[in-house]
Amino acid sequence: GFNGMNATQVSAGTNGGPGGRGGDGGKGTDGKNGGRGGSINITVSRNDMYLLMAVEACDHRSSAGLVRGGFGGSRGVHGSGGLGGLGGAGGASHSWTTTTYSTVNGHTTSQTHSHFNPGGISGPMGISGSSPTTPLESGENGNDGPFIIRIPDMNISTVARYDLRLESMSLITNGNFGAGSFEFGDTPILNQITVRNVGPMPTPPMQRTLFCIKPTDPYIRPKEDEAYIPKNCSIAPEDSYGVSSKLRFTVGYPDFPPSADDFEPFIHRSSIIVRSTQLGTEQGASSGRKTIFQRDYDHFHFPTDHEMVVRFPVQNTAGIVGLRSLASGESSSLRIGLHNIGRYELGLSSRSATFKRLLGVQVFLDHTKSDIDISNIKFTSVYGKEVDIDIGSHRAGSGTDPFFRGHFTEISSLPSGNVTDLHQKLSLSPDVLPYSRLTFQAEVILQDVPRLNENGKTKECRNGLRVIQRRKIEIVSEPAFGTSSSGDAEVILVSTLSTTREQYIAWMDMIQNTMGLRVESFSASRYGHIDPNKLLPNGCTLKRAFAGKLVVVLNEKYLPIRKNNMKVRPSKLLPRGCSQGSGFGESTRWLIVGSSREAEKQLLDGLFVTAPDDQDAVEFASISKFKKHILSIILKERASGQIQEDDKMAHYVINATAALLNRPTAAKRIVKLAGSLRKWLSTADPLRQYLFEYKAIGVATVEEGNKKGPLKTWRVGKITVHRGLSRALNRTIIAKGKQPPLSSALLINSPAMMFSVAKSMPTSLRIQVFCHAVLRKGQMTTAVDGNRFGALADAMKDAFAAELLWEVANNLDGNMKLQDDPRINFPSIAKLDSNPFMQQMVLTERQSSDADLKHSIQYELSDLIARLKCISDSKDLRPIWAMQRRSLREALCKLVDQLAKQWATSLDHSVVKEQRLALKKEVRSHIKKDRKKYFVGVHSRWRKGLNFIYSTKNSRRFSTELCTLEKFHAERLIELEVPADRKKRNAKSTRFSNCATNALSSAECKKIRKTNTSRQRQIEGIYKTTVLSRGDLLQGNSNEPRGAHAARLPMEEGVEIQYEEGGITVSPQGILSI
Repeated sequence: GFNGMNATQVSAGTNGGPGGRGGDGGKGTDGKNGGRGGSINITVSRNDMYLLMAVEACDHRSSAGLVRGGFGGSRGVHGSGGLGGLGGAGGASHSWTTTTYSTVNGHTTSQTHSHFNPGGISGPMGISGSSPTTPLESGENGNDGPFIIRIPDMNISTVARYDLRLESMSLITNGNFGAGSFEFGDTPILNQITVRNVGPMPTPPMQRTLFCIKPTDPYIRPKEDEAYIPKNCSIAPEDSYGVSSKLRFTVGYPDFPPSADDFEPFIHRSSIIVRSTQLGTEQGASSGRKTIFQRDYDHFHFPTDHEMVVRFPVQNTAGIVGLRSLASGESSSLRIGLHNIGRYELGLSSRSATFKRLLGVQVFLDHTKSDIDISNIKFTSVYGKEVDIDIGSHRAGSGTDPFFRGHFTEISSLPSGNVTDLHQKLSLSPDVLPYSRLTFQAEVILQDVPRLNENGKTKECRNGLRVIQRRKIEIVSEPAFGTSSSGDAEVILVSTLSTTREQYIAWMDMIQNTMGLRVESFSASRYGHIDPNKLLPNGCTLKRAFAGKLVVVLNEKYLPIRKNNMKVRPSKLLPRGCSQGSGFGESTRWLIVGSSREAEKQLLDGLFVTAPDDQDAVEFASISKFKKHILSIILKERASGQIQEDDKMAHYVINATAALLNRPTAAKRIVKLAGSLRKWLSTADPLRQYLFEYKAIGVATVEEGNKKGPLKTWRVGKITVHRGLSRALNRTIIAKGKQPPLSSALLINSPAMMFSVAKSMPTSLRIQVFCHAVLRKGQMTTAVDGNRFGALADAMKDAFAAELLWEVANNLDGNMKLQDDPRINFPSIAKLDSNPFMQQMVLTERQSSDADLKHSIQYELSDLIARLKCISDSKDLRPIWAMQRRSLREALCKLVDQLAKQWATSLDHSVVKEQRLALKKEVRSHIKKDRKKYFVGVHSRWRKGLNFIYSTKNSRRFSTELCTLEKFHAERLIELEVPADRKKRNAKSTRFSNCATNALSSAECKKIRKTNTSRQRQIEGIYKTTVLSRGDLLQGNSNEPRGAHAARLPMEEGVEIQYEEGGITVSPQGILSI
């Protein structure tokens, strides 16, 4: 469109003109019809009918495709109408000013006036062009052309050739199974084949049709047998013909490599495929398989039509049944069961003259996977006599075939359908070291299938022996718990079958030799539980045995039940976790080494899985009354300056109401109420873990007599509040990492793991270990030992600092009142004050004449005081506007000064000053790196910087040349909790994490509890299986193993069986030869 005129001082702008109309869309066309198919006429004589096999796609399935008509053309598409043109631009506006002058009493004044003329608007867009709407159609496919096969001398005219299909076949075998199942080594015979002509014309009468077995896999090995439809035998359309045949094939034996040391009964499924080939004219030597013209009937036999199952007649399904955990000096029964699933009796004493086959079990020791010396093992056979299970190594070079490498037990007779159990016994000597491993191997040995002659009788030939199945059991020497004076141990090491000997030795070395503590091992796999209420063999409960101890759980997955592939972590065996409500005492501390997000969630989900009992839950008529009650508890805790732990979770049931004019939607309103209550409690009690479980009623109802002015009080449902852990009472540390592996001795003896153990210790035990480390460091004569105890002392000092930082954060975040005796607020400082171990160390420094010892004590005490002073005098504890922080700082500085006064004679003040300056520099460096700023906000981040310095996130501090850490963390369990409104936590954060408060629906909580119930059933199943198997298999001092039943064994013990080329000889005295 045309543009409008611009405005002037005398006229406004004009509008733009309308746009032009768009062009019309073009018309599409219909698709054209496809062309007619071509014409094919094939004429052959009766003698040349076989040549039709050379024409591809000539059978009744696809002959029409050779003369198919052309496909119709696709319909076209109409063009779309063009868009209308743009309207013209409106004229521009115009503004100007004028000035007027006026004179009053000789004084001239001026006045300026602004003027404006508007511009025009843009013209409208033009109309779009029209699009055609006439329907279009695709072209039709062309008609198929004629396809005709003519045989004039047989007066045949048809549209497709002949075609053969397999209708049925018959197999005969003298094997050990019924129809459809075969044994490896069998030679079945295909003796009858019935075929059908599914084509519209007869088969060639002047040529033969060949049938043979087609090899389908390595186990089906056809013989060179053939069967034919003879000449002058033409099969009419839809007629069947029976072909007499004797097509044989052998089922090959599987070859089990040595690496296959434990496998289920081998079963192979295969198909017998019969191949049908149309032959041409046969002349002289060019006949049968050598005929020049050969074409296969492609669709003669489908593989799925005749499936066969191949297996051995003897199988072991249960493996080697025995205890996988044995203490030194204990014995276990080992049961190996064999089941004859065939039709014939097996064994050399079999009543069947045709199928006399040697059957037995060979057991031996796998040296490549065992580290227990053979002299510490005693093996008792089914006859109750001690035998050698390691004959292979003793007879090396004597000419004995390596096939026999252990103790062989022959089973003279195993009738069809019967089961036999070989009961043997394995004993460990008292000298076997903990977590040594013994891999015990069993091989089921069966003589090959007898070769039969044409009359079905056994040929006079010798058949070899074959391993048809291998089984394995790994036995771990795990120490029994409670056999020593476990009450004297300060540390309990919870191990499993996955624990390696090197790992166990490394932990024992660090705890016993480095830390100087007494330790005892408790095997979760041996006892099948970590339940505080279950009794141990010594009559003591686990709760009592673990009381006052540091429990280190090696939390690697292990297989509790051999026939179940479900691996579990030991932490999963804790029925209710290891925190409040777990059933273990408050004095029990935990270090979980190795974890996953699932395992952490299970340990934290005490609130989710605990359903309130009606008798335990406290009910409230409204949310305001609940707030008043819970606030009184919080204020009481704040006034006391400390949080007391309850044995049980607290549960509150609140009648959820809302004051509104109109009826609310109950399901939506209760979610808002639960969310609002969650936010209030996360601020009012940040140190405590809460779960809000809400359940709406169907329709909100009015509570009579409870009006608030014009508003009505609507009841919308119930909110159940579960009050759980307090972060101030956390007693569980989770240590996990990527590299090096947690089972590595380098990591176990590293400063990072020492710090993890120190962090999880109670303060009193940490003081004891610190004093031990300082004294041993001063007494060491080698640099290596001195560095080791120096690293231990550093780990203890870091743990002291980390604990004090945590106490300061709890006092500030929990708004705790400072007590008259500030040691109540800071229990870690209180335990250092006048501690007998610390006093004894100061006295030792004063009386000792050993310069190295005196220097060690002075340096370590001075360094500890420097760390405590840095925390007590932290920059963020002295702002002028926060009186609580200032008073807290003053009290803390006073406590640290009292400690310094007690240790004054053993302090080197130059070291204190030097270490404080170095620590401040390190904190500033971290803040600068973290914030990318020099000193902005330093005062508010000082404690967070210290928290980073004394954590495993500070890889520079805890990595060494030998052990470089990768993603290793040792954190309090409560710090790992992720609130429901966050997808994940920040692993790099150095803040002091508050407990999470989550709100979930009753249905969601019910689902979580259902999952926990399933886990509890799993735990109970593992426990019952472990207890029953120990009671059934643990032999103790018994020397009377039970013999095999349902089978006849050799009459003489110690029969030696040797394999010779071409057969088997059983000796001595030539008892039997095969």
